[in-house]
Amino acid sequence: MDFESCYKILEERMSSGAHSACVSVPSSSGDPCSGPQSEDIEFSSCDDVKLVDAFLQMQGERVQVYTEFDTALQVLLSENRISEYTLLCAEVTARFKAISNTIISIQRVLENRSMESLARCIADVQRCESQKLVLVAAKHLDLIRDHNPALADHIGVPMTQADSTYATGKILECESRVRSLIEDIQCEKCDLLSD
Repeated sequence: MDFESCYKILEERMSSGAHSACVSVPSSSGDPCSGPQSEDIEFSSCDDVKLVDAFLQMQGERVQVYTEFDTALQVLLSENRISEYTLLCAEVTARFKAISNTIISIQRVLENRSMESLARCIADVQRCESQKLVLVAAKHLDLIRDHNPALADHIGVPMTQADSTYATGKILECESRVRSLIEDIQCEKCDLLSD
């Protein structure tokens, strides 16, 4: 987790005037075209539709990880175990990295097959999700600070007026863009099925 990026978002918010445990990513059943994959699985044997399905499944896994990340933070806050947030971030980052690496593998196979439009949409989803992760971390830091301002020093967050609505708005923008890209990818999948 790049906390410097989080700090930049907090600074941007201020300048604009805007005031448990995670489980590991399940291993594959051995078939690279079904279920969650590890980064080293080969996708070249999958047809294009199965590649899109694998991407959509991994994207669904990513959404689940975000939900678990938010829930785990709430548990840490309610149980006053915020010192475990750094460990939580490390676990979540590892899960996101595994998902991202799998998606990048899918994207490369599509690029090698000259499926530029699909590969470009997937790359755009990856960029949005990368930005969203930093925004979620910034929002979490705001929530931690709101919950206990004294903890701001403990986690190295400069004390300012916390307002997670700025980060939340930016997260919603990312999610909207991702939904639009997913719709485009699903339309391209329909085109593949009709061929």
